[in-house]
Amino acid sequence: MLKVKTLLFKALISIDRMFNLFTGGVFQETFSTRCYINAQMKPPGKVKSVWVKIEKLIDWMFWEYHCKYSFEFEMRLKREWAIKYGVLNEN
Repeated sequence: MLKVKTLLFKALISIDRMFNLFTGGVFQETFSTRCYINAQMKPPGKVKSVWVKIEKLIDWMFWEYHCKYSFEFEMRLKREWAIKYGVLNEN
């Protein structure tokens, strides 16, 4: 059962990443992460307000702070990968 859940999780992440890619993002991150980054980092203006609204919608659809947790999860995975392959020291 655990293998099925893991496989399903990976399939959903892959679909999410493909959606992000087709909407102008990069394949290495999910759409939720992209929403969080753009909502937090873009300078104030029309574009930022759109990302903030999308982030709020996604958080409403899944759970509170979903986009933030997605960002933190992806950053943790990237850091672990960098340490494992010697790109980054643990210190």
